[in-house]
Amino acid sequence: MINNLCYSAASFMNDSDLRWICYPPHHGCGNLVFKLENVGVERLCTPMDSNPTRKVVGKGHSAIVLIGIVNGAVKAIKVRRRDSKRMSLYNEGKLLEVASRGGVAPRPFYFDDDIIVMDYIEGPHLEEALRNDPIHAVRESMRAARTLDDLGILHLELRRPWKHVRFTSWNGKAVILDYESASTGCGNVVKLVSGLLTRFNGGLIFLRKHSGLFSRYYIECSREVYEDILSIVLEFVEHHTYFG
Repeated sequence: MINNLCYSAASFMNDSDLRWICYPPHHGCGNLVFKLENVGVERLCTPMDSNPTRKVVGKGHSAIVLIGIVNGAVKAIKVRRRDSKRMSLYNEGKLLEVASRGGVAPRPFYFDDDIIVMDYIEGPHLEEALRNDPIHAVRESMRAARTLDDLGILHLELRRPWKHVRFTSWNGKAVILDYESASTGCGNVVKLVSGLLTRFNGGLIFLRKHSGLFSRYYIECSREVYEDILSIVLEFVEHHTYFG
């Protein structure tokens, strides 16, 4: 796995690594470098599908995500940006703990205000999975969203699910990423379906037709309503084309 993820075995903390750890540049690292080394980060890796000089696999307004070797294993490392208005990653780490116990999030190994070290999910992204097997991709994504609803974690970004859902393998489980803006409540299933079906022919018509059922889900958040939504969505997907 390591050889598939890393171009080289360069040691941690070369100039290229510092460029990304202290992102954006020239904002200083404080004790961040020491903290990463103390956690067990041995080196950062460049994804095989990326520019060799680039090590970031995800970048948002408040944090970046890197891949690294941590105590001999490949992990994802989320680092708070030095210019972030967000003061801490700690609450996100706590939500990851809960969601990972439900099997729908990367398992965190360490987290504090500045970093989260967690499992790296290497499988296909949602768009790739939909092109490969739309029925499996939709069913698994909805299962993961329902699990979050059962746990009372409202993701808030699943209307744009493309960067937030990944799979453990082509036929594997769906995992939901990035709990930065997550809150409490129910509604992930409806948000996910609303995002997914905009990229199927006839999807908007379908969503309008069944808006009453979706509203009922927001109110009840029941397994019964979920099963009704799952059934009609899978039937729709089976007979309509994904054009993403």
